[in-house]
Amino acid sequence: MPGLLYSSFCYGQTHAIDSALTVAGQNKNDDTATVNTLLYLSTLYQTLNLDKAVQYANQAKDIAEKKDLKYSLALAFSRIASIDTWRDKTTEALRGYIKEIDIAKIINSNLILQDAYDGIAYVYEIEQDWEQSQQYALRSLAVAQKSKTAKDVAYPYHQLGSVYLGMGEYIKAEQYLKKAKSIFVIAADTDRIALCNVDLAKVYSGLKYYNIAKPYLDSALQLFTQWHEPYQAAETYHQMGLISLKQNLFDEAEMHFGEELAMYSRYPGATIDQAHASIGLARVAMAKKDYTKATAIFNSEINALQKAGDKERQLECLQYLATADSATNNFKAAFNDMQLYKILSDSVNNQKKARAAQRMLIELGVERQNSENKILQTKFDEQQSRLIIIFVAVVLLLLGIIFLVLMYRQKSAAFKAIEKLQEETADKNREMTSANNVKDKLISMIAHDVRSPLASVQNTLTLTREGILNTDEFKQLSQMLEMDIQHLMGMLDNTLLWAREQMIDINVKKVHFNLSKVLQDVIELYQQTIASKGVTIHNNINSSTQVYSDVDIISTVLRNILSNAVKFTPQGRNIYIQQASTKNKVLISVKDEGVGITDDVLKRINNKEFISTRGTDNEKGTGLGLLFSRDLLLKLDEDFQISSVLGKGTAITISINTHA
Repeated sequence: MPGLLYSSFCYGQTHAIDSALTVAGQNKNDDTATVNTLLYLSTLYQTLNLDKAVQYANQAKDIAEKKDLKYSLALAFSRIASIDTWRDKTTEALRGYIKEIDIAKIINSNLILQDAYDGIAYVYEIEQDWEQSQQYALRSLAVAQKSKTAKDVAYPYHQLGSVYLGMGEYIKAEQYLKKAKSIFVIAADTDRIALCNVDLAKVYSGLKYYNIAKPYLDSALQLFTQWHEPYQAAETYHQMGLISLKQNLFDEAEMHFGEELAMYSRYPGATIDQAHASIGLARVAMAKKDYTKATAIFNSEINALQKAGDKERQLECLQYLATADSATNNFKAAFNDMQLYKILSDSVNNQKKARAAQRMLIELGVERQNSENKILQTKFDEQQSRLIIIFVAVVLLLLGIIFLVLMYRQKSAAFKAIEKLQEETADKNREMTSANNVKDKLISMIAHDVRSPLASVQNTLTLTREGILNTDEFKQLSQMLEMDIQHLMGMLDNTLLWAREQMIDINVKKVHFNLSKVLQDVIELYQQTIASKGVTIHNNINSSTQVYSDVDIISTVLRNILSNAVKFTPQGRNIYIQQASTKNKVLISVKDEGVGITDDVLKRINNKEFISTRGTDNEKGTGLGLLFSRDLLLKLDEDFQISSVLGKGTAITISINTHA
C-alpha cells in the first residue's frame, strides 16, 4: 500500500507541475498570472525539491517587485518564509513574514495580515517559544474575526490548540482544536480535519487516554491516504507507534514505525524523516531489551543525522544510546556518549540563544531602524550638498568688499553653531557614558538574579530525580521555587520592556477600560506571595471606575508598585489601595505598612539610579520597577509621587485620565 500511495502521489504532483508549466508559458504577458503560477509551482516542489521551490518563489518575488505588484509580492514573501520554516531557517522566515506584514498594512489587506501572523505563530511554535506563538495566534484571531468567512477563524483556533498542546495545557488545547475542527468539517477541508485529528490524538495521548486517541489517528490516516498525502500519513504512523509504545504493545509499535520508515524511504532526500522513523524502531528494540539492535540503529542514525546537520535528533540518539550502553554494562561507551551529548548540547543551546537573540532584534524593529538610518543618511547627504553650495556662495561673496560685513557675521554665526554643536555632542557623550554604566550594572544584576533561581530549580530537579526528596519536602521547595520564578518573570518583563523602551518608542494605545478589573488581575498575580506573607490587601477601588489610558502600561505600573509594596511589607501587615478624584483624573494610592525608604535612597530613586534591596522575606529585585514605572507614566503625561516614613511605610500615588 505505501508504494502504491507514493506512486499515485508522484504521478499527481508531476501532472500538476506539467500543467502549471503549461499555464506559465501561456500567460507570459500577464504578470499577475505568471507570479501566481510560479508560486503554485513553488508549493508543489516544497515536498519534492526545496531548491526548485526556492527558485520559483524568488522568480515570483523578482517579477512582483519589478512590476510593483504589492499583493503578489506579499504572497511571494509568505511563500519564501514558508520554505525557510521548512528548512529550519526560522530567523529568515521571521524576516520574510515581517515584510509581508509591512505590505499588508500598505495595501490594507486583512487576508495577507492574517497569513503573516499565522506564519510567525508557527515559526515560534517550531522554536518552542510558546508565549510568542500564542501572541501571534491571538493577533491572527483578532484579524480573522473581522472576516465574513467563518473558515478564517479556524486557522488561529488550530494554532492556539497546537500552542496549548506544546505547553502541556491539554484541556485548553482540546477546546481550541475541537472548535477549529468543527469549522473545517463545515468547510469540507479534509486536510485540516486530518491535521486536527492528529493533534487531538496527541492531546489524549498526553492525558493517557490512549483508547480515545487511536480512533482520531485512524481517521487522520484514512483521510491522508484518500487525498494522497504520504508525508502526513507517515507522521500519523509515527504517532500510532508512540501510543503503542506507551501501552507496551511493542509488536504493534514496531509495525507502525516500520510503515513510517517504508514511506519515507521512497522520498528523495528525506534523511532526517527516515532517521525519525528509525529512532522509533530503536526505541522499540530497547523496550524489548534488544540492546544490540537498538545500539546498531542509534549509531547508524547518528552518522546519518550528522551528515544532514540535525543536531537535536543526534542528542536524542545519544541519550538513548547511553542508556543502551549502560544496560549492557558498557559504561565506558556510555560515558563517551554523554560526553558527546554535552558538547553537542552546548552547541545546540548556543545556536538557539543566537537565533532567539536575532528574533528579538527583529521583533524590536531592527529592519525599521535600518530604514530610518537610510532616511537619516539621505538627509545628511542633502545637508552636505547644501553646505557645499553655501561655501561656494561665500567664496563668491569674498570677491566683493561690499559683502565683507555679511561674511563676518556668517563666520561668527558659524562659530557659535559649532560651539553649540560641540556642547550638544559633549552632553550626548555624557548621556551615552551614563547609559553604558546603567547597562553594565543592569546586566550584572540580571546575571546574578537569574542564575540563583535557575540553580535552585536544577538542584531541586536533581534531588527529586534521585529520590532524595520526599513529597512534603518537594512541596515545600516547590512553593519557594514558585515565588523565585514569579520574581524572575516579573524582573524579565520589566527588563525587556525597559530595553525595548531604550531602543524604540513604546507605542501608546489609549482605550477606555475598567480600572478595578485590571487592578484585581494584578492582585491575583501576586496572591501566592501575599498569602505566604500573611499580608492583607485593602482594595478600596470602586468597581465601576472607568479610565482612559494604555491598559498594558497601567497594568505594568500597578504590577511594579504592588510588587514593591508586598516585598517591603512585613508578615501580617496591611496594604491599602485608595482612590481619589480630580478634574478629568483619578488618583490611585498604594500605601503599605512596610519598612519605609530612607531619605538617601529616595533621593537616589528620584535621580533615576538603580537601587536593588532585599524585601522583608529576603525577596530579590533589580531596582528597575519604580524607575521604569515613572518613565512609563511620563509617556502618558501622568504623575508619579513617592512619600515614605522610615519604619512606618511608603505611599505611591499615580494619576490616570478618565476622559479622552
